[in-house]
Amino acid sequence: MKYIATIFGFVFLSLPLFSQNYRSGDITYTHLSGNTYKISVRTFSNTFNTQNNNCELIINFGDGDTAIAYRINGASTICPGIAKDGQMLSFPTNTLYSLYEVVHTYNLSGNYLITTSYPTREYSVCNI
Repeated sequence: MKYIATIFGFVFLSLPLFSQNYRSGDITYTHLSGNTYKISVRTFSNTFNTQNNNCELIINFGDGDTAIAYRINGASTICPGIAKDGQMLSFPTNTLYSLYEVVHTYNLSGNYLITTSYPTREYSVCNI
């Protein structure tokens, strides 16, 4: 009986855990006017056996302010409200392309570090 429990434990622990894992992404900005910018975040995520779908991201503008950026591409069936579902790519398979956008106005001119935090990333990705 102990032998069967040990085998069951190894089999159970060796099963992969599935979630939406980010493969890559980037942040860009477009100057609109004055100190106002459109911030765009593109992500590519592995969707194999996942139920997680990030309809929005929190963007840190580097000036102490944050905002929610909603996904703006794809159909609108999974994500509630104003967010969209993203776009499945044919290659590589099981890859969801997501585009998030938000507009922000800085109080002062200067250099700012714009960041976002991804809740998961693919095991093989060392740094994003």
